[in-house]
Amino acid sequence: AGYQELFLYEPFTRYQEYFNVHRVDVISAESGVDNDPVEGIERDTALDMRFWCSNIERLLCVSTTKAAQMAAFAPDVDQIAAVANSNKYGGAGYAGADVGTYSGFNAAAVDVFIHELGHSLGNLADEYTYGGNGDTYPGGEPSEANASTLDTQQMNGSCLKWDAWLGSDEAGVGPHSCFEGCAYYPQGVYRPSNYSMMRVLAQPFNSPSREELIFE
Repeated sequence: AGYQELFLYEPFTRYQEYFNVHRVDVISAESGVDNDPVEGIERDTALDMRFWCSNIERLLCVSTTKAAQMAAFAPDVDQIAAVANSNKYGGAGYAGADVGTYSGFNAAAVDVFIHELGHSLGNLADEYTYGGNGDTYPGGEPSEANASTLDTQQMNGSCLKWDAWLGSDEAGVGPHSCFEGCAYYPQGVYRPSNYSMMRVLAQPFNSPSREELIFE
């Protein structure tokens, strides 16, 4: 329920006629999710959903193989949303498997679903930062369309990443530039806008993210 809210966000508003949504009810031996509400609680569930994945409390993992097997009961499956029987905040997006997870009874469920769809459909990066990874991004150029090691001066005129969007102003998003802090690191990696759905829930997607969602 609530998937209609997806079509309040671009690019889904414009492309909603290309979407079909099917629900597949999955029965588990036990109700709930592993590690909910705290670590150490185990439940026998059909999709092996669990919190504290990769030692992150809100990371809600699933067996992507089992999710795909259940989703195959619906026709023409492109994206899978695995809904946990939980009110605990959390979710995850599996870009390679086209699967996203979220808690069905959490107040932020729909926004988490849309954010995770950014990962699973658009292969987008998280644009927020948090502690535990160090301060400076250690890798090469990210593959995701909304993350880059290039600053504004380096990107401008390069025809790389969101060069074409530099200086543009998107309603609800604001100006596009290279804002430092992205992909969990506060330094050395940039995002296209100050805020977006991949940084803060209930925000619009920025333009490079919208473009990538359309391409995918």
